Amino acid sequence: FANGEYDEAARSAGALYLLTGLRDDRLWEASMLLYAGKLDRAAAIADEIIADSDNWAGYELRAQVLRRQEQFEDANDMLQVAIDLMPDDEKLRIVALADMFDTRARLYVAMGNPQQAREAVNRALSIKELGEPHLLLAELDFAAGDVEKACTGVDKASEIGIVYPLMDDLDAMVARCDTYRSGAP
Repeated sequence: FANGEYDEAARSAGALYLLTGLRDDRLWEASMLLYAGKLDRAAAIADEIIADSDNWAGYELRAQVLRRQEQFEDANDMLQVAIDLMPDDEKLRIVALADMFDTRARLYVAMGNPQQAREAVNRALSIKELGEPHLLLAELDFAAGDVEKACTGVDKASEIGIVYPLMDDLDAMVARCDTYRSGAP
């Protein structure tokens, strides 16, 4: 990793690792590989986790790999398996499901289905108020030409906070809203 990419990957991978409560070092390793762009190796480890334990975290990780490989339909199917296998632990379920519906929304955007993306984002927000879904709604609103609504979403994401890897996206959107609000072209 170069130029701070390790820190970004470690934070993202660490979130998944801690969130699952599984303490499986393979999750950490596969997450790091995913964020490093080493998708084949990350997929192999996710497949091992699935084969060993049929655990939701393996499926969620595999869905992330498939999304990065632009195999959106397969990623969406894999994500559904992860959702179906979620444990009953309420705290874990709330955060993980909100994250998974945010991921599903991003899949729908990539597949060119903005309406389904909005529905998935709203589902994520109905589970837990997170900044990331607001950021995705802002992206959809910018794309639809509704800058005012997009800036409201950016403000909400800023207020709630987002995970480190999306900070550059948030900063760029804040700057765009500042320009819009100042009346500059």
